[in-house]
Amino acid sequence: MARIKHLPEDLISKIAAGEIIFRPQSVVKELIENAIDAGARDVKINAVSGGKVQLSIFDNGSGMDPEDLKCCYLRHTTSKIKNEADLANISSLGFRGEALASIAAVSRLRISSRPEDRELGYLIEVIGGQLKQETTIGMDKGTEIIVSDLFFNLPARRKFLRSDKWETRLIIEKVKQYALAYPEKNFSLTVDGREVINLLSDREEKRIEQITGIKQSDIIKISGGRYPVEVNGYLSDPIKNRNGESLVYVNRRPVTDRKINSLIKDYYNIDHPFYLLFLEVAPEFIDINVHPSKSEIRFHDQRYLFDLLKSIIRRQVSEKKVATEQIPIIVSDGDQRLERLFQIHRTYILTEIKDGIIIVDQHAAHERIIFEQILRQKSKGQPLLFPISVELDEGQFSAYEDNKDYLHDFGIQTMKFSHRTIVVETIPDFTSLTVQDVIAILNELMHAGKKKEEIAKVIACHSAIKANTVMTDDEMAKLIDMLFGCENPYFCPHGRPTIIRMDIDELNRRLGRR
Repeated sequence: MARIKHLPEDLISKIAAGEIIFRPQSVVKELIENAIDAGARDVKINAVSGGKVQLSIFDNGSGMDPEDLKCCYLRHTTSKIKNEADLANISSLGFRGEALASIAAVSRLRISSRPEDRELGYLIEVIGGQLKQETTIGMDKGTEIIVSDLFFNLPARRKFLRSDKWETRLIIEKVKQYALAYPEKNFSLTVDGREVINLLSDREEKRIEQITGIKQSDIIKISGGRYPVEVNGYLSDPIKNRNGESLVYVNRRPVTDRKINSLIKDYYNIDHPFYLLFLEVAPEFIDINVHPSKSEIRFHDQRYLFDLLKSIIRRQVSEKKVATEQIPIIVSDGDQRLERLFQIHRTYILTEIKDGIIIVDQHAAHERIIFEQILRQKSKGQPLLFPISVELDEGQFSAYEDNKDYLHDFGIQTMKFSHRTIVVETIPDFTSLTVQDVIAILNELMHAGKKKEEIAKVIACHSAIKANTVMTDDEMAKLIDMLFGCENPYFCPHGRPTIIRMDIDELNRRLGRR
């Protein structure tokens, strides 16, 4: 007896819907994209009980004729593409004709719409994918979609929805994502009768401040590239860096890209740097048909994109190390002395700037300087007057064997003497490492693994000026001078800040003067 059977159409629709509609937030995403594709300037969303009871969205876009309205909820019906060639040149957010069909299959759906050239609108009601009602109605130009009782016919899926509060939070996040990408549009969101978002069209920087709370003065605008990839966006000002939302948009579509996040995280050396990246990529150079929700995109030349991003971030962030008026002028003439430099607790360097103060962590700053020196140039090594033999345990010796070539490149030349004994012959010529430091480095390398940058971090940490070390004015001035010559002066290799800044306004506020 045959066991393989063709599934009924209603079950196929429910399965397909499950790949696109996971929760109320998914509905919001798809309906906002439809509104944007329709050219709407106003997008108004309403959610009841986390969207589980009802979700509605009204837009003042182009609207649909009755003929289009009657088929828009059917699978694979779309106005965005007509043939296979169009797949290589997709400029709209939606194109597959699956979103409304998926929503219709698992909810009670009402769609009313009126294009500008018609006096009356048209309404359809679809329950579980089946058309139940259609009629003409009076309404404003645009489209209103009401989704009620989501997953009413999929109790197993409905059971896995979270609390109203949780689902509402996800809806708010999704609305904000699109509001950031389309600052020229008005967005509003009402939750259980209470307006929680009301954003009028504005400049990008103002929209960012409205949504994230991050002021324009705390971010750096970046731009660069040319066909087929142009990059625009905003990054944390390194000296005022803060954790925050991290979003990537490709052709104004929010996407998830772990590699881009990793690239920026490595530059800032913190887990959650704030950034918004808007990539404009020629449609033929990307594949957006990778994931059912279109949340992932495949780039045809990913290496080119990453190299471009690195170049733009390195150039434009480094150019704004700290603006000339914000940092002390470092005097290179040995006959002159930098004024207003103070060492605090033999650990921090304090100096005055035009509109406040900056405090430098002497160890973290020196660590950054040495780290970049190590990676930038090979060290010949400074010969020890008396080479020293060091006996290692199994773990230390294994770390030594794995990393001895890198150690040699960095100026730590050694020779194997016996089973687990090595002879240290040289140390890096720009450090003051001791043999004890070399042993400590090998201990850390047992956990860091074989990676050039990790070894450089360990060497830099052990070579840098320690806290509780007295420094002269000349030494402090030279340290700061060298720090601001670094590619990334704002963080030590392990991610700790090298500098903090406090504006005079902040000082006045804390001391009750304003």
